[in-house]
Amino acid sequence: MYQLIMKFNNLGVDQVSGTQASNIKITNITSMIACIVAVLYATYFQFQLGSSVAASLNLIFATIYCSPLLLSYRQLFRAAKITIFIAVMSHAFVLSTQIFTHASGFHYYYLLLPSCLFLMFDEKEKYEKILLMTLGLVLFFVCENYNSVAPLVSISETAEKIIFSSTILIVMLEIYLITYIFSNAITRNEQLLQKIATKDWLTGLNNRGMFVEIAQKLVKQAIRYKKPLSLLMLDIDYFKNINDTHGHIAGDQVLKEIAHTLQSGIRTSDTLARFGGEEFVIILPETASVDAFELAQNLRKLIENTPVLIENNEPIPCSISVGIAQIEATINSLDELIRCADIAMYKAKESGRNKVSLYSSDIVNNETSNI
Repeated sequence: MYQLIMKFNNLGVDQVSGTQASNIKITNITSMIACIVAVLYATYFQFQLGSSVAASLNLIFATIYCSPLLLSYRQLFRAAKITIFIAVMSHAFVLSTQIFTHASGFHYYYLLLPSCLFLMFDEKEKYEKILLMTLGLVLFFVCENYNSVAPLVSISETAEKIIFSSTILIVMLEIYLITYIFSNAITRNEQLLQKIATKDWLTGLNNRGMFVEIAQKLVKQAIRYKKPLSLLMLDIDYFKNINDTHGHIAGDQVLKEIAHTLQSGIRTSDTLARFGGEEFVIILPETASVDAFELAQNLRKLIENTPVLIENNEPIPCSISVGIAQIEATINSLDELIRCADIAMYKAKESGRNKVSLYSSDIVNNETSNI
């Protein structure tokens, strides 16, 4: 049953994305809810009130409420949204003025219009929103002030109260559902914006801005509590040659695979980021340079022994050069830590690449690992 509901809910969604896909889903689920409510009313009118006229009318509208699903399937999305609104407004108007009186409260469904309009229509459809909102306001006040001396179905005061109460209950439930959808949409958008603001679009790692924010806090803590802290600057060797030989798509694949390999080789307390281009950076809290050197060697060997497979399963051998710097008396800020690690990294490259270099005040005596 759930799979069937989801199938109807996703009609037409495969052809679009983003906000439009969300609007279509909301239109589809609104159509299904309206259809179900109309059938429930038809059942009540037939078996509790004994009114075949009211029951038949609701079954007709239940059929009409299914039409937006067909329109969504045919990718007539704007027509689907307009149809559901016109159907609901017409249904409420007929029930409030012709079948029963306004005391039944069916015209209170118009109160759902503002939130539903903004939930289902996007900014490009402002004229549709204005026209439908205006029509809804007019119909609401017409129903509220309409005096039907001879409605088609005469019911008792008790039945009228039951219908009114059910209308208010359904309206409240639908307002809750709309608010829930709004809340989820806001949460998803906030998460998306946070991801865009903090993550690198290609590798999924922290971007430079997020890394700096995290690293600055760690550096301050290390200095304040006199704890060791090291930073690794990593660069993919001969990356330009990879792009020139295999193409930029293969180059992107190399970046993503190396990012994944690096992430798998560090501790949960470490922070990895793409620093720019083919450069990565890792900050290691409570880690002295000797331990950072060992970790860097492990990462270097891991990259060296993990060739990247591109589309035709052709392996691309890769290697990295790594520079290391540690917080100390003369390196007491993140900027200085990055600068020193960068100097050490270029020393590793000058020494033949695929190496790890540890920064020292005398750069000539840098400790460099051999392959």
